Amino acid sequence: DDSGFIDSEEYADSNLLETFDTEEDSGYIAVSTKIPIEFKYEGTTLYFRLKEGNTEAKLPDCPTVVAAKWARQDMEANAQAVTKIVIGNGITAIGKNNFCAGGNQLFENLAEVEVPSTLKEIGFGAFQGDSKLTKFDFSNLKSIGSVAFAGTGLTDVSIPSDGVVFGDEAFYDCEKLSSVTIGNSELSEGIFSDCSSLTNLHYESKLVDIPASAFQRTALSSFDFNGIESIGAKAFQGTRLETINLPNVKKIERNAFLSSAVKTISFGMTDLSVDGSAFSNCNDLAAICYAGSREQWKNLAISAS
Repeated sequence: DDSGFIDSEEYADSNLLETFDTEEDSGYIAVSTKIPIEFKYEGTTLYFRLKEGNTEAKLPDCPTVVAAKWARQDMEANAQAVTKIVIGNGITAIGKNNFCAGGNQLFENLAEVEVPSTLKEIGFGAFQGDSKLTKFDFSNLKSIGSVAFAGTGLTDVSIPSDGVVFGDEAFYDCEKLSSVTIGNSELSEGIFSDCSSLTNLHYESKLVDIPASAFQRTALSSFDFNGIESIGAKAFQGTRLETINLPNVKKIERNAFLSSAVKTISFGMTDLSVDGSAFSNCNDLAAICYAGSREQWKNLAISAS
């Protein structure tokens, strides 16, 4: 036949038979015998994908980053050089310490992580210390572990999903982080502490409680306190806030505004609990407006000394 058509029997015997990659010749390596995820390095990119026949799986937690199969001694040079990680579809979680800068210059050049819509969880310290990491899509996340992105190079963060659970200090010490947008989610202690460039904060819902150290030593110069009822210890320590209007606040804990730039404070509530050190070392504090009586004011232990 001159048509070039090859029937199924002829195809099976021909040298045109397609050979599907095995784990060995595709370059992919199993994460473990119990987890249906495999990985490979290709240049400076690290790829993860589900094994064939699986629909979802989680990357495992690691006691340290060097315990991860993709960062062990024989993979060390690859982990040092990698600039991008691609997480395949169906992978739902990145585990504890998976890609953190755990010494030996591991992941020190990581700049971008490409994630699928199936990714919902980031474990404890997963990217901690990756100072060059600037690109990460948080759109579909539901959980971000403690110090997961601490010390990274992120400049702006948008986490639009509602009900996201944040671990403590999730973005601690991100020195280049200047803008944050958060949906209807509660904050955690120290979540943006020491993000020294943070000037722009937008949240979709009205927050009620500001946890301890949440914005400590940030560059915030304004903040919408409408709806806020309690402010935790050191929550705004060292910030640039000058005018503070607290219409609904009932409780302010120790050192909440310690050494901040505050000049004027307005309280909307008369029944207040204010720690005596809440405004300590606020040397520019010149005016306090209080809605209650002089006698009620005397009972408040507020100090600007």
